[in-house]
Amino acid sequence: MAAMPNRSIASNWFELSVDEAGQFLVCPEPVDGAELVIGHLRGRRADLPFLADVGAQHAKLDRRSGLRTGEAWHLTPLGGELVLLDGLAVGSEGVTLTDGAEVELAVNLSFRYELPDPGSTTAILRLGRGATCGDSTAIVLLGRGPGGRLRLGRKRGCHIPVPRLEEELDLWIEGRRLILHSASGVQHNGQLEESEVGLPCPPPRRVDVSVGKVKDGRPPFALCIAATQIEAPTASSGAILSDEPAAAEGLDATNGEQPGADVK
Repeated sequence: MAAMPNRSIASNWFELSVDEAGQFLVCPEPVDGAELVIGHLRGRRADLPFLADVGAQHAKLDRRSGLRTGEAWHLTPLGGELVLLDGLAVGSEGVTLTDGAEVELAVNLSFRYELPDPGSTTAILRLGRGATCGDSTAIVLLGRGPGGRLRLGRKRGCHIPVPRLEEELDLWIEGRRLILHSASGVQHNGQLEESEVGLPCPPPRRVDVSVGKVKDGRPPFALCIAATQIEAPTASSGAILSDEPAAAEGLDATNGEQPGADVK
């Protein structure tokens, strides 16, 4: 049986646009152990959709516990789809991802799995070959609480390297709030500067954030946070999805349309 996409799993996802670093889709770790399904955008059955040569439901990511690995992300192919890890095919039982793993789902969809900070459970999926998820070129699998903090800065071990950010900026989830902390001060939407601020997660509207002060004529470091535009899967709750790849359902792997259909 194929994995069931979770219609509510993206309810607290957000997009993070960072000066000098690009745009990131931030996915807080589900508290109920839900799976993240990777698949074709137009198949409308995936939590993480891509316009690439993949099936409607190509693979899934979920958190698992192991004696040697502890809590870690596990990647499993779905419906017999091909998934390569460091050039080798992944079996139906899946594989636990480790720092630096190179994953290929299609010729035009791959990612590098990164765990830059051993003290944080947050991982980065760094997309390759021009792939995007929505408008983002990387996906942040944000761990729970302060132990899953997302680090931005110039120091070694930061998840998002930013050479000109002298004082590190940390982000983490507390309940339904996103916490931002920096010793150099955080200001958002014109509010008074504080070392730590809390925002609704996701924010109801775009939030512009600045860190630090004007220095040597350069403005403070800037980023913005906004609710994601990723659409929820359309499969109805409780439906059983086929194990067959998208091609077996009559979908063209490149654009997800019926063969011969006009793409508008």
